[in-house]
Amino acid sequence: RGSAGAVIVTTKKGAKGKGLQVTFNSNNMMNAGFLMLPEVQTSYSAGLGGVYSPTDYVWGAKLDAGVMANQWNPITKQMEVRELTSAGKNNFRDFLQPGFVSNNNISLAQTGENGSFRISLNHILDKGQYPNLKANAINFTVSGEIKLSDKLNISSTMGLNRKQAPQTFGAGYGDQGYIYNILVWMGPEYDLSLYKDNYWLVPNERQNWHYTAWYDNPYIMAYEKLKGIEQNKMNANFSINYKLFEGAKLLIRPGFDLYTNTDERRNPLNILSNRGWDAAGMYSFAKATGWSFNGDALLMYNKSFGDFGLDLLGGGTIYTWVDDNLSSSTRGGITIPGWYSLNNSVERANVSTSISRKQVNSLLGKASFSYLNAVFLDVTGRNDWSSTM
Repeated sequence: RGSAGAVIVTTKKGAKGKGLQVTFNSNNMMNAGFLMLPEVQTSYSAGLGGVYSPTDYVWGAKLDAGVMANQWNPITKQMEVRELTSAGKNNFRDFLQPGFVSNNNISLAQTGENGSFRISLNHILDKGQYPNLKANAINFTVSGEIKLSDKLNISSTMGLNRKQAPQTFGAGYGDQGYIYNILVWMGPEYDLSLYKDNYWLVPNERQNWHYTAWYDNPYIMAYEKLKGIEQNKMNANFSINYKLFEGAKLLIRPGFDLYTNTDERRNPLNILSNRGWDAAGMYSFAKATGWSFNGDALLMYNKSFGDFGLDLLGGGTIYTWVDDNLSSSTRGGITIPGWYSLNNSVERANVSTSISRKQVNSLLGKASFSYLNAVFLDVTGRNDWSSTM
């Protein structure tokens, strides 16, 4: 498992010195504007051959030239004849929102003669520059150690991590990419901001939009066609160091990890960006859970005999893990508009599950001999019993 290297994380402990210490940190970063935005043409409308039509080509009529055309009005929600102007030349800039990151942490730590402890709570809010793009992360850790005697020392750490985001779509070259849709396919003859708080024609059934082929109102994409995530992790470890006699000690070190991740997706009725796929509405839910255990019991002995040195290690480990996965989605669409649940599936919902598990039991040993700290001879041995049963 360590063939490609390892990442070692050392958690903080109680501060040196006696007494209680309380620490609070707050770091905040805000987007103050844009140095550069992609440049697109704002002189011609959507359409072909110099004629306006609400399509995904922008080879239409000349804008701001007194040309009249039958256009969709998102306020009155009907077609109206009016002049073709470059009302949406700043559509992408207007669609963007100020982004910011707020990182706040509070911790309590105490150190005494026989031990220390530290408790830390961290919250991170990451607000993206697209509507409804944000993530909340909470991290909670507890660590401590205690010296019970000159021979016995115990330490432990536990961490809880949770991350939640209502929407993770919005990037890339595809039907949910805002840059791709707004800058490449949409003409500049309409003002996108008029659709912001007015994106339903019929709530949960039909969007307020001038186009009917394959891309959607960007605000529908941001607030209604969602892919949300929730990720939870817990890890805990416990370590016992016991000095048997001079040069010899026993180390017992169990560790446990647990995770639960959920992924929810939903498509409203009559969504365009799937080009007919899931146009009758869709809801899917996926859940992945798992845990792993690492346990070590090691006996170590170190002794010098004049110019010679002896370093011995022997023991055993247990490593086991289980992954359990559930995937589900509606089939044939949803019955009641706006209710996103497997119970709202037109046909029997699609459901699949899988489970994987493995355990490895190991015995290992190492003997190191040295002379004058210049010449060394190491002998190692290990045997693993691995099973998925």
